[in-house]
Amino acid sequence: MATEQTSLFTESQFSSPKSEDKNTTFYDSKQDVTKDKRVMFLFVGIVAVSVLISIILSIVQGAKTKSHGFIYFLLGFSLVGFVAIELFMIRFIKTGDLHESKTWFLYVVGFCIMLETIFTDVLLYQ
Repeated sequence: MATEQTSLFTESQFSSPKSEDKNTTFYDSKQDVTKDKRVMFLFVGIVAVSVLISIILSIVQGAKTKSHGFIYFLLGFSLVGFVAIELFMIRFIKTGDLHESKTWFLYVVGFCIMLETIFTDVLLYQ
């Protein structure tokens, strides 16, 4: 099975000058890395704030409602599991277990978490 390090074609099929390969520098490569990290930290921060707001609102609404208070608390607490998945993905990206080209999945999971926080807040305060 092909991995990301294996090539589909041998080097003889596509020959290029070898002198250009060793001396190639990429323009703004370090700047892009820091910009990507800033965007990722900003996005994770926004997700964390929305989850904290949703958990606080679920605790408040659970305390107000005596009959189904624990269910409201569980709505907010269920977000903790999704946040744990997000944190594991960040850890896998930092350690290199998840290739950096797959960081888009981090944003998809974060967007789904934000949707769940919105739906939880709407359900809490119909």
